Amino acid sequence: MITGEMMEEFVDKALDYASRKAKYAEVRYSSSERNVVMMKNGTISATGYFVDSGIAIRTLNKSISFSSINIPDWNLIRDEIDRTLRMSDKEGRDRFSSEHPVKDSWHVGQKKKVEDVAFEDKVKMLREVDDELAAEKITMRILSMNDNVEEEINVSSEGMSIKSILPKVSFSAMIGFMQNGNFEQGTIELGYSGGYEAIEEWKLDERAKHESDVLKRAVNAKKLSEGTYDVVAGPEISGIVAHESAGHPTEADRILGREMAQAGESFIKVGDRGRRVGSEIVNLVDDPTLDHSFGYYMYDRDGVKARKRYLYKNGLINEFLSNRESAGRMDEKSNGASRSSEWDKEPLVRMSTTFIEPGDHNFDELIEGVKEG
Repeated sequence: MITGEMMEEFVDKALDYASRKAKYAEVRYSSSERNVVMMKNGTISATGYFVDSGIAIRTLNKSISFSSINIPDWNLIRDEIDRTLRMSDKEGRDRFSSEHPVKDSWHVGQKKKVEDVAFEDKVKMLREVDDELAAEKITMRILSMNDNVEEEINVSSEGMSIKSILPKVSFSAMIGFMQNGNFEQGTIELGYSGGYEAIEEWKLDERAKHESDVLKRAVNAKKLSEGTYDVVAGPEISGIVAHESAGHPTEADRILGREMAQAGESFIKVGDRGRRVGSEIVNLVDDPTLDHSFGYYMYDRDGVKARKRYLYKNGLINEFLSNRESAGRMDEKSNGASRSSEWDKEPLVRMSTTFIEPGDHNFDELIEGVKEG
């Protein structure tokens, strides 16, 4: 593992070496520190503490190549760079879009720092939620609390130099309720960029009570007769639609065919911007700049500044999510959607926080036109 003390030296040395033999070179150092606590029906079932770090290298000559290494040995790092350069010399037509190289440093603030919250406090948080669920006679209760702090340095031969610190906290629950032989289950999934002040904002006891009530109604619900009904979708359903059915198809690497073998194609084609696919009152947004959202970032992995993107506007296909590679192939600017889940994963085009933008109707107005549903 490459530690913080030696990272600056390795990053600078690696960039200098790779830049001599590549039209474009990029070196990214990333380290993460993660904690996990899980509870099942009132008993701690698992805990974990994970520390990971390494260097990722990208080069571009005829094609783009990527590799990574976490061994703090310059000779091995140099060998890995040489391997990356050999791959980028293979025949190809890859190119990056032209972007202004950014020099910046950013972080997400914390009112209650992740490192200041003891293991015992996390257990107490989970136990309070479990007690609330148990009091509601919820028979299956699997709870998890996670936190992670990621530090990163990203530099390129074009002059990009970005440093960042991104703390995150998340809570999840899988719960089930059985009555008269009928069983229903549900989930709670919450994420926050910042510190443990998230717990107060989430109001977990209220959420636990609400989800318990939902399961109890569901387990006693009568089956609908077959037919055609109006549906008013809540956040879970509309979120799935926004992410899976509408969001993924706008990822430019899918549209261009790069993801065809790994994650599938898209119903959208390169020339489809402006094509109507929905109601004129529907706007669907991907926005990595929402304060404290779980998908928050200020710059993407390519060093492009993040911004709000209207993927569908007034029911029309409006914008594709792109990185510098896909934007280069389409002869346009990147809109900052280059992401990777870990230090050793190649940056790809991916969503951040994707949702259907609210309209001007309140809840009563949404349902007043529903005759049967």
